[in-house]
Amino acid sequence: MKIMFFLPSLGGGGAEILAVRLASGLRCHGITPVLVVAKDAGEFKYLVPKDVEVVFLKTPNIRSSSLKMFFGLLSFVVNLNKIKPDILVPFLPLPSLFSLLSIKFARHKPAVIVSLHSKIITKKSGLSYRSVIFFLLKMINEANRIIVVSRGIKNELSELIPSLNSKINVIYNIGKPLPEQLVPNGEVSLSIDEIKCRKKFLACGRLVEAKDYPTLLKAFSIVLQEFDAELYILGDGPKRDQLIRLSQDLNIYSRVKFLGFVDNPFAYMMLADIFVLSSQWEGFGNVIVEAMSVGLPVISTKCPYGPEEIIKNGVNGILVEPSNAVDLAAAMVRLSNDSELREKFKKNGLLCCDNYSVSKISADYAEVFRDVFSNIDAK
Repeated sequence: MKIMFFLPSLGGGGAEILAVRLASGLRCHGITPVLVVAKDAGEFKYLVPKDVEVVFLKTPNIRSSSLKMFFGLLSFVVNLNKIKPDILVPFLPLPSLFSLLSIKFARHKPAVIVSLHSKIITKKSGLSYRSVIFFLLKMINEANRIIVVSRGIKNELSELIPSLNSKINVIYNIGKPLPEQLVPNGEVSLSIDEIKCRKKFLACGRLVEAKDYPTLLKAFSIVLQEFDAELYILGDGPKRDQLIRLSQDLNIYSRVKFLGFVDNPFAYMMLADIFVLSSQWEGFGNVIVEAMSVGLPVISTKCPYGPEEIIKNGVNGILVEPSNAVDLAAAMVRLSNDSELREKFKKNGLLCCDNYSVSKISADYAEVFRDVFSNIDAK
C-alpha cells in the first residue's frame, strides 16, 4: 500500500514532525510512505529515512505558503498521477483544502484522509485562515476519513458538522522523539551567568498568540519575588520584539533568555529543571510529551485541546487555567520547592510517553489505512 502525505514543509511544527516520524514507523507495516512537500525542505529533512521518497513541488519563488500551494496545483496533479498512491493524506487545513480541490483535476483518484492538528475555530485567527476553514468545512465530507490528534478536535468538528462523526478517528501525535533526536550537545548550556544554582524554567514553541507567552512572563515575574530563577524560551515568531519589551517592562529581562529557533531542543530540555506550556489553545501539545521523554517535569495550561488528554493533574504534571498568571506562578513555585513531586512527575511522565511512541502511533495509522483501503477494494 502506498500513502502520499502532503504537507507545507518538513519543518516548523507538530504536524510536520509527525509526518517525518510516521515515515520511520509505517514501513514495518507494509506501507510505503511518500512525502510531497509544498516548499523548501525544512529543519526536519535530516530525520527522513533515506529510503523514503520526498518530492518537492515546483512552485514560484515566493515566501507565502498559501500562494506557493495554489500556484503548485499543476505540479501537484502531475505528481499525484505519477506516484499513484492508494491513499492521499494531507496534513493541516490548507493542504487538505488544496488536495480536495486538486483531486477533481487528476486522472488518478486515491482515497483521501484529511489530517487536522489544531483547534478548528479560533477567535483571533486571520481572514486567510478563516477563509480556508470556511471552504474546507464545505468540502470535508468528500474525504473518506478524517484523522484528528485529540478528542477535543473531534468533539469540535462533530459539533460543527454532526454527519462527520462516524468518519473521524482520533490518533494522538507521535510525541516521543526518535532516538537520533536525543543526542546531547556538549556546546549547549543553560546559564545566563556563572550562577548555576538557580531554577531553570524552559518553554518551547513559536512566538505567536496561541502560546500566550505574556502570561508566562507575568507568572515568571511573580516567581522571581519568591526566589531567583531563569527562564529560557526556544522558538521564534512575530511576537518576539513585543515579548522582549514586556520582559523589560516587567524588569525581568536579565533573567529571561530568548534563544530563538534551535535545531536540537532536547539538548536544552535535558538541562532544564521544569518545562512550562502557557498556551491558550493547542491541537495536541507535542512538546509536553517531548519534555516528559527526557524526564523533565511539566506544568501546562488545560487549554483546548490536548494537555488534559496527556496530563493527569498531580500524577504526571500540573494543569492550570489558561491566561492566569497568578495560578501559573503558584504552580511554578510549588514544583520548584518540591523535589519529591518533581521526581514523581519525571517517573510517571516517562511511563506516559510510551503511549505516544513511533511504534504505537504508526500501528494506529496503519490500522486506519488498511480499513480505508479495504473499503476502496470493496467498491
